[in-house]
Amino acid sequence: MTRDNVINYAISEQTQQQIKENFETLHKAIQHYNEKQEIEILYCLVDKLVDFYSWLKGLLTVIKKHLQLNR
Repeated sequence: MTRDNVINYAISEQTQQQIKENFETLHKAIQHYNEKQEIEILYCLVDKLVDFYSWLKGLLTVIKKHLQLNR
């Protein structure tokens, strides 16, 4: 191997390592973003369930009172 070939090979290896590290960093960032999005969606769903529970509880209270009045 000539000196230039050795230098080009070393640069190629270093570039490949940097690309690999950058890809891994990007992959971790995307994974973190997706996890954060999933958590936000779960919080939203919990809020919707709490709202639905409150609405259903109110509806059942109205039905119960209606049934008691019609006895």
